[in-house]
Amino acid sequence: MTEAVVIMAIGPVQGFIAAARRSRDLWYGSWLLSELSKAAAQAVAARVGVGALIFPATDNEKDLQPDSSLNVANKVVALVPAAQAAEIAEAARAAVATRVKQLAEEAFGHVKGRFDRDIALKQVADLPEVVWATAEVAADGYAAARDRAERALAARKSLRDFAPVGEWGSVRPKSSLDGLRESVLPEPKGEDAAKRYEKYGVRGGEQLCGVGLMKRHGQRGRGDQADRVCSTSHVAALPTLEQIPDNEDARRAASEFFRVLREELGLPAEVFGKTPFPHPVFGDRDGRLLFESRYGEFFEDEPDRAERRRKQETAVRALKRFLREAGVKAPYPYYGLLLADGDRMGAAIDDCKTPEAHRKLSRALADFAGNTRRIVEDDHRGSLIYAGGDDVLAYVPLHTALACAKALADAFRQKLGGFQTADGQAPTLSVGLAVSHHLDPLEDAILRARRAEGRAKQTRNALAIAFDKRGGVETVVGGEWGKFDARFDQLIALYAAGALAHGAAYELRRLARQLDERNADAEFRTAIRLEALRILQRKRDRRGAPVSVETLQTLAAALEQQSVGALADELVLAREFARLRKPSPTPVASPSADEPTSEQVTMRGTEL
Repeated sequence: MTEAVVIMAIGPVQGFIAAARRSRDLWYGSWLLSELSKAAAQAVAARVGVGALIFPATDNEKDLQPDSSLNVANKVVALVPAAQAAEIAEAARAAVATRVKQLAEEAFGHVKGRFDRDIALKQVADLPEVVWATAEVAADGYAAARDRAERALAARKSLRDFAPVGEWGSVRPKSSLDGLRESVLPEPKGEDAAKRYEKYGVRGGEQLCGVGLMKRHGQRGRGDQADRVCSTSHVAALPTLEQIPDNEDARRAASEFFRVLREELGLPAEVFGKTPFPHPVFGDRDGRLLFESRYGEFFEDEPDRAERRRKQETAVRALKRFLREAGVKAPYPYYGLLLADGDRMGAAIDDCKTPEAHRKLSRALADFAGNTRRIVEDDHRGSLIYAGGDDVLAYVPLHTALACAKALADAFRQKLGGFQTADGQAPTLSVGLAVSHHLDPLEDAILRARRAEGRAKQTRNALAIAFDKRGGVETVVGGEWGKFDARFDQLIALYAAGALAHGAAYELRRLARQLDERNADAEFRTAIRLEALRILQRKRDRRGAPVSVETLQTLAAALEQQSVGALADELVLAREFARLRKPSPTPVASPSADEPTSEQVTMRGTEL
């Protein structure tokens, strides 16, 4: 029997995922793509057996069931009878269409208000883009057939279908998520903002198409009823939450803080939120309550301006009293969005000459993806958005972000280290870390993470950090694992110990710019480096004492590896990370039956 390689690509991917205004949009969109790819793989397995699948590779059909824990990348590869290849690919396409319709109907069942359901379903039906290609396995073997199928798929993906919009095109406002489709929500026409939020999950003038409505109201992980997504504000607040001691004084302060917000000011339950990682004192309430900058929106529905101001001021006083009595400062308002991707994966796949070798590589990737939730959430208190194949997307608090990135790179190296390419190189993981303000548009943070990931992949086996501080310009630093991260950790330690004054980094940056270091020849660069060392020798530490010999040796060693301007950028970012380098007396744990809920924490406070 002649066999054929079938490769299917399911999309759209990047644009669809990036169309997000809230963490929920990003979280559900990533999961939705995995579910659609899983449906395609399940359709293949249903016709020719699970053993035909090469990517994803699994021996257990339950892995392909809807809502299973297996995350599947947007590409499915299988080895099937050549005579059935086209039929199987079309069956997979039909399975994707069925699954997206099922998920849309489930999501729309959670919408409390009336909307144009027929149009919404038609918009969702037009969403999936499934393209496939196949090539028979001839005398030149599996690898050659896979290569022919890949090239045919690339050619097909370069062509786009331009089907008519159909019945859902109209003159209604476009969706606020991506502006691609018309809204299916009714016009507000003076409707109360709180009621509109309750019915549709939208704020202000926000509009949603059918796809956006599915993202906003879709649920995943129905097996354990766990809503595992954190808001960007909560992730930014985690370093401060972990500084709150687990004692009776802190519980009493928290109970009074929540009482003022709930009973005196009448804030509804949705403002308090519900996070998947309860805190012993703060419970499962969202960390956004710790940010004074969010309080304006909490009371935006109050029609009386004076009363709105009074409520906001009362809430701010209650917050400051709680922070003071809990012994912590206001949270640093930045969080990390981590985006990772494997290096040399194409070469590693090309080196798989047999289906068995390709399956072995697929299983190694699945093992890595299966461990990412533990690494991100249990070990580093982050919130995993997606992990499939060699891709990872996660929120991470800044006090654990660098360690989390390193742990992921180490785990990837451990799982894929045995798959060396023809030039003797094993796949590695490059990580981009975008540091963004918690109120910045989520789409901007995603683009920032992609820029950082692209910078890291230029080097390979690297970490790159893109920091966009409000009121400043984006600063990007990075380098190879083992070199950059070790050097950056030393710089953070200098600032955390107060061994270097804050102004040194900016003085070095001015020096590099004024002397045009980028365009300088080697001799002039050496002179600039010597001038930088002379400047550093004149600096003092945070206590006013001259900079120590050990500190100067650390900085001189860092200057030997890079330019003055690059060191200045690293120092600027190292200072930001040093703010959060403190011991955590109360780590925020993963969900468990023993953790208190918000109600239980309130009861403790009441009993006091």
